[in-house]
Amino acid sequence: MKVFNSRKDRLFKGIFYGTIIVDFIPLVMLFFIPLDESSVVWVSMIGTAILCFVINIWLIWALVSTHYIIDEEFVKYQFGPHKGKVRIDEIKEVRIGETQWAGMRKIALAQNGLIIKYKYSNMYISPISNEVFVKELLKVNPHIRVIE
Repeated sequence: MKVFNSRKDRLFKGIFYGTIIVDFIPLVMLFFIPLDESSVVWVSMIGTAILCFVINIWLIWALVSTHYIIDEEFVKYQFGPHKGKVRIDEIKEVRIGETQWAGMRKIALAQNGLIIKYKYSNMYISPISNEVFVKELLKVNPHIRVIE
């Protein structure tokens, strides 16, 4: 079993950290609204602050915990609270150095990662080293087609 952390590039860090900073604005604003304001303002600000807090927790969790594991049977991944696995014997193709901007499974924090095509779907990941990850995959399933 080999663990690979996700590479994090400037674009994704900027998006994540920028969102986290902007999401703290409603939390800070709660301290500046006078208590004699109408209850509608307080309820909406508290609701917004709670929503922003939950989003921030999810973003920080994703930044800290995104990783991939290759074992004898599966490629397992975790992206924040989201976990999953793909059978290695179902992987047909790996594209190196590409970026997938749309689709269902984007478990990555960087561009120029790997697009893994399997059975009826694909997923995009960004291990720290694409080459080392692909070598480990090929040790388990040498029939995977690699496209650079």
